[in-house]
Amino acid sequence: MILLGISTTLSLMLVYLIATMSRAFRQLPTPSPVDPPADGPLVSIILPARNEERNIQQCLSSLLGQCYPNLEVIMVDDESTDRTAALARALAASDARLTVIEGTPLPPGWIGKNHAVHQGMQRAKGEWLLFTDADT
Repeated sequence: MILLGISTTLSLMLVYLIATMSRAFRQLPTPSPVDPPADGPLVSIILPARNEERNIQQCLSSLLGQCYPNLEVIMVDDESTDRTAALARALAASDARLTVIEGTPLPPGWIGKNHAVHQGMQRAKGEWLLFTDADT
């Protein structure tokens, strides 16, 4: 009898919890599209990339496809041994917002990605910096 009471109580608590959570996760309304400001600050997107030939074209195309009008994309080729840099340069030839930098050798005490990001930051002109990864 006691087990039946405990099991009933736990079952009711579970039903209450599920009902409460389902209300909390209801569908949010879709926001109305808003045009980005034409005079917004320059955003510099910094992308370190090493041996990302499988992902680099899709990644760069996605970044350049943003509707925000005032952006630059700086891809730092971190000493790739594949076609990452060549693919990026081909895309840069058709879009002036993309700059491809050939990364320099890693100095003592630095970690690879941090060094590549640092090189991109040195070239950035934007008021805002956005850091991303080629495999996202």
